[in-house]
Amino acid sequence: MKKIKTYFIGDLLGEDSIYNSKVTILFHVILLGVILTLSIGIIGFLMNSTEVGFRALMADVIMISLLYIMKWRKSISIVAHILVLTMSLTILSNIFIIFQTVDYSTLSIFFVSGIFSFLFLKVRWAIIYSSIQLAGLLSVLIFELKGIQWISLEAAPLNPFEQAIAYIVIMILILYIIWNLHFANESIATTLHLQNKTLENVNEMLKKAKHKAEEMNRLKTNFLANMSHEVRAPINGIIGLSELIEMDHKDAELLKIVALQKECSHKLLSTITGILELSRKETENEEIVLEDVDIIELLQGSFTLLQPIAIKKNINFELITNDAPLTCLATTSILYQIFNNIIGNAIKFTNNGTVNVSIKKENHYAIITVADTGIGISPEFLPHIFNSFEREAQKKGNYEGTGLGLTISQKYIKLIGGEINVSSNKGKGTEFWIKIPLVIS
Repeated sequence: MKKIKTYFIGDLLGEDSIYNSKVTILFHVILLGVILTLSIGIIGFLMNSTEVGFRALMADVIMISLLYIMKWRKSISIVAHILVLTMSLTILSNIFIIFQTVDYSTLSIFFVSGIFSFLFLKVRWAIIYSSIQLAGLLSVLIFELKGIQWISLEAAPLNPFEQAIAYIVIMILILYIIWNLHFANESIATTLHLQNKTLENVNEMLKKAKHKAEEMNRLKTNFLANMSHEVRAPINGIIGLSELIEMDHKDAELLKIVALQKECSHKLLSTITGILELSRKETENEEIVLEDVDIIELLQGSFTLLQPIAIKKNINFELITNDAPLTCLATTSILYQIFNNIIGNAIKFTNNGTVNVSIKKENHYAIITVADTGIGISPEFLPHIFNSFEREAQKKGNYEGTGLGLTISQKYIKLIGGEINVSSNKGKGTEFWIKIPLVIS
């Protein structure tokens, strides 16, 4: 039996337990039909009922053919269609040609066909077949009530032996399908229970991993905060001592060394501040209290702060603003960091030409544009422009920085409900657009 099953449906079975159950049920139903009809054929011949015997053998040939079709096509769909179509034709033949009425055997075939349809076929096909059969049954019942008779000769009724065989076969098929469905449902329920247990275990592991990651983040933030304080304090001390040396000494060589020392100290301090700020933004849980802030006033403040750097590089630096104030929900510190980082980058990466900053009101948003004629960004690197510690220019070693400015700026812009976009042409310049929602009074 196992070898027969493997031979016919071994290639059909896979990882889907529900589909495997359907394949197994259909195989067993056909095989059971083969055994029953073969038994009926043998009994028919022994009882000199050759007609019953030949019909049973024909049915055997058809069902064995179905097994080979299933094996050849590696699908149960066409076999299910053939079986349901055969049952539909049997029902319609019984009620319209042979019996001209709805008897128990016809109703039994109708229910078996319905089970087959909804179990092995798509719902659309099951509804189509069932509707055709039901329409035929209802039509004959209506004709019978109205006394309409379209065949003059009544069909000869089945003898008791044929009736008993028909009912037994149908009942065995129904019970076998129900029995298999019961065990299939139990198998599916067991599988679902095991999957739920597995998912619960995985969720528990994920929760523990999440708590551990949060704890590690908290420890990292605390570590960086403490280290930042411990490192920034001596750096500020070095800067202060450098300024004292500059005030008290006139030696040109010494002053040159002190100036270099101050520059390096400021760069190191800026790097540490950027790393701490990014870490705090990634892990902090406290709510930042936003307030009404005048965007134009802070933009002008950043312009004034960065203008000496632009003049030193001989860059045409221009700010275009409206006279009317534009207010948004933010903090002074947040906006200063956004403007200083983005405008400062534009000046840093522009060796000659212009850096233009403009602001305008568009619907309920302030649109800030920072355009430069600097080195630009390659199309390959542009998607990574806001990633932490990634800088295209640093590979050439021409520009200082950590690659955190744009990352921090983007996080702050999202925090206040805005968005930032960028376009660039390598060697021609870059343009940033910052969109910040305004407070509408």
